[in-house]
Amino acid sequence: MTLFTRHLSLSLRKVFYSVGLLSYLAIAVAGSLYAVLLGYTNLSFPPTPVLPYLLIEGLFIPAAWLTQYKLMSYVGASNAVIATTFNTVGAAIAGILFFNEPLTAAFVGGATFIIGGMIIALRIRPDEIHKSNPKVSFAIKFGILALGTLLFAIGMSAEKAAVNHIGVQDYVMFGWGMQGIGALVLFMLFGRRELAHINRQAVRGGIILGLITSLSGLLYIYALSLGSLSHTIVATSGKIAVVMILAAVFLRERNSLWQRIAAFLLATLGLWLILA
Repeated sequence: MTLFTRHLSLSLRKVFYSVGLLSYLAIAVAGSLYAVLLGYTNLSFPPTPVLPYLLIEGLFIPAAWLTQYKLMSYVGASNAVIATTFNTVGAAIAGILFFNEPLTAAFVGGATFIIGGMIIALRIRPDEIHKSNPKVSFAIKFGILALGTLLFAIGMSAEKAAVNHIGVQDYVMFGWGMQGIGALVLFMLFGRRELAHINRQAVRGGIILGLITSLSGLLYIYALSLGSLSHTIVATSGKIAVVMILAAVFLRERNSLWQRIAAFLLATLGLWLILA
């Protein structure tokens, strides 16, 4: 999912909100299909107490994805996946604040290491081919990351609450459907000027990305239903090593190797401390 997102960010530069919309519409459709395959037969509207959570996650999760997509277009796949471990800190703090999960010295230490890895990753050139945009400073990159972290933490907290209330089967139907609506709202507010640039490549890429993301998301929310928010977030961050290897092979993200390794080690150590 991460590598394909990076590919789209390089090949489709004028359809930022459009890719998000197409992707989340595909996710919404896939969610309905998964719900049926998982045995969802009792179609009933979610209870009123759950609606605020669905509205929040429906808007904040697509918005968080858009910030990550933008960041990836600036720093590359492996740098982005390291930098966005900062999301883990935000989501874990949300778990501590809203779900009474414990705050430990290991968490504080882990967060410190993650922040160190994030700072290194944001300063590395994307790959051997593409140069860093001189107009995009470290402060801008960090601002995008910080905004994404805030949106991600709020969205994940609302998603966790919704899954706890209505379960996985109902959530892939209504939660993902709400995300499709949220992506449409964001497109109508900010992306209508992109209509002239939407072509077959953009539609195909957005739909494929949505289907890949839906498979990843299905496994994620199933794990979320079984465990705590912070530990589930940390566990999914194990993808860093896989993304780094694949990005080096397919996207030529092999420059600044020792810096990449240092950022990876710091992020991994931070995640391990938080998980411990």
